[in-house]
Amino acid sequence: MRELRVIGILSLIHWLASASQGAREASCSADCDKETTQTPVRRLLSSLRRIGGSVRSDLTFTRSPGNATAVHASRDIASGEILFRIPRAALLWPGAKIVKQLAAEFQAFQLRGHLTEAECLVLSVAAIKKGIQKPPESSPIRAYVDFLKNEPLPNATVLWRTEVLAWLSGTEAGELTQHFLRRIAQIHAVAPLLLEHDDIKAAFAQYYARHGTLPLGSRGEAEPVMIPGIDLCQRQDGGLKPVLRKDNVVLATTGAIKAGDEIFVDFGARDHTDLLVQGAADDPEAGIFLPVPLGTGSSGRWKRRLFKYLHWPAEVWLRDGIVQDQRHLRLATMHRDEFTAWSVGALVAGAPLAVSRAFRTETEANAYLVAECSRRGASARSSPMVSEPASQKPTGVARYRARLTEGYDLCQLRAEEKLRKLHVWAMKQHSWAFHFVHQEGTAAFPRMACI
Repeated sequence: MRELRVIGILSLIHWLASASQGAREASCSADCDKETTQTPVRRLLSSLRRIGGSVRSDLTFTRSPGNATAVHASRDIASGEILFRIPRAALLWPGAKIVKQLAAEFQAFQLRGHLTEAECLVLSVAAIKKGIQKPPESSPIRAYVDFLKNEPLPNATVLWRTEVLAWLSGTEAGELTQHFLRRIAQIHAVAPLLLEHDDIKAAFAQYYARHGTLPLGSRGEAEPVMIPGIDLCQRQDGGLKPVLRKDNVVLATTGAIKAGDEIFVDFGARDHTDLLVQGAADDPEAGIFLPVPLGTGSSGRWKRRLFKYLHWPAEVWLRDGIVQDQRHLRLATMHRDEFTAWSVGALVAGAPLAVSRAFRTETEANAYLVAECSRRGASARSSPMVSEPASQKPTGVARYRARLTEGYDLCQLRAEEKLRKLHVWAMKQHSWAFHFVHQEGTAAFPRMACI
């Protein structure tokens, strides 16, 4: 019996030792995984500091499984504090040395194939990730691309299967994705034997989700740029905006940040289409970007010059059905009889309609909103013809179509109401004014003829 007890005790000791060893191995494996995840971030931050950059020590960089890196404050940070200072030499943009080297190697094709500077930047990211281009080991760009390799790819629409993309048929996201896929094919044609098509797709998805614009050009022109270090912060509209100060890009707080708060960065406004195409989280307040009609002929050419001179985007932002800045739309739709120095000057200055008296422009602007929002809203409501079962519909597509439909319908209703008011106003004016408003209004909004 004593021998049996000893044998039983020895077996128990052996089992406990094995379990303890397994627990230690599992713990070691978990620590190694954590170390591997955080190592690219530490290398990137170290490489930035080596060339004169600075990153606050009270920032924590975390990453949960399957998610991208996020930045939090480990203690309270006052307003006006600098969080990141990134030297110009660490930026990945068309003027970076390594991007210029790649562009020089494919200069003949670039001129023939019309690759844009942004597309050269995407090609460079793919080439560095693949090991075709090799920055110096201590270079921040080398550490940055190593970091990108370890980051999960966003659920960008350019990475979706062709059958799945059919769910976006008839929407702005579908059109934009098809445009991007054509450009990706053009980029891949530069080095088809060195890079896979999927390499370009992955590089483009990361570029599109992370890039911003800064006045890096020789004359202060806005250039596409990826900012190592700062783009470790998750992107969110309304976050902190990077600014260029001499030869550094600085991210500073605009208000007090409490310990534990996540720090977000804002690289520019995004609408529902941008969020879906980038694979970002939905934002009910994102709104819709609607292109404006610049027209043709001499007036169209002058309008394009004015938009370029004023640095105005050729689009308006619809939020809750309201055009956020009417000036862009009014300039684009300005009637040729009102396209004068006085009217344009009053418009740019933000003068009200009672001052500019540009009622033709106001009529045509709202007529355009009625017609265009009606067309786009009907397209968003339509059911796409797809071979995939409904269960395979990507998450967020139905919500995206609903956002478009609601936004366009609200904008159309507001524009129709504005046309009614213009119609009533024109009844008290000269007959030629009434005939113009009535003709233009009823062409876009037939029910106005019943007024």
